[in-house]
Amino acid sequence: MLKPDRILALIFLFFTVSVLPVFAAPEFGIVRNFGNPRLNSSFPSGKLLEGRDGFLYGTSRAGGEFKNGTIYRMRRDGSEFGVLFSQPASPSGAPLQSPLVEDSDGALYGTTTLDVGKVYRFNKSNGQATILKTFPASPQLSFSSGLLLASDGKLYGVGTGDNDTLIYRLNRDGSGYQSLRAFKGTGGAPRACRAPLIEGSDGLLYSASLLGGASDKGSVYRIAKDGTGFSVILSFAGGTGSPRQPSGGVTEG
Repeated sequence: MLKPDRILALIFLFFTVSVLPVFAAPEFGIVRNFGNPRLNSSFPSGKLLEGRDGFLYGTSRAGGEFKNGTIYRMRRDGSEFGVLFSQPASPSGAPLQSPLVEDSDGALYGTTTLDVGKVYRFNKSNGQATILKTFPASPQLSFSSGLLLASDGKLYGVGTGDNDTLIYRLNRDGSGYQSLRAFKGTGGAPRACRAPLIEGSDGLLYSASLLGGASDKGSVYRIAKDGTGFSVILSFAGGTGSPRQPSGGVTEG
């Protein structure tokens, strides 16, 4: 026969378990499979952007009318998928491999890479893409990390090559281009700067490099929006159990 204290303990346990919240397992699902590359997009690249209109926007480095990349959109459940723009074939156009940013007017901005890099604006209302900036062919840089639309309304980006890096900015109409900093990845400087820029709450720009830093295992760096104050604030040492070669950029908590 159970003692009274045991009975009370069982009653308490019953009511405790019965009122615990039941959490549903998160659902994982594929909302879009990219099919016929001629009609649709293929090899999507870069993260998706949720636009002001509720659609998800992205780029692909292949597919479309010219098999050279697209700008596409869809609903969050994968419905209403559509190709908004097909990139012309080279040499008139390079594949679209960067994520997009959107301004308050709904215009989209991105970069192309390979051959020569370009910054472009895409007008959703008429489907037209406008080249804002074409970079020199030498040094050959990749601009696949895309753009940052900062609090000052300007576009900021990074181009990176085997041992060269360019940090730049320009206005949304393509005017006011400035090279904020161009440097070689030597002497502990960042190199392979493939991650996008972010703007910190202090107004400075931050990013990470895959290589470079004091041990050539990667770094985190920052720079002011006027190009001053560039510094490496963290060098990854690598070694057993230590992080190295950051590839996904940085975020502010």
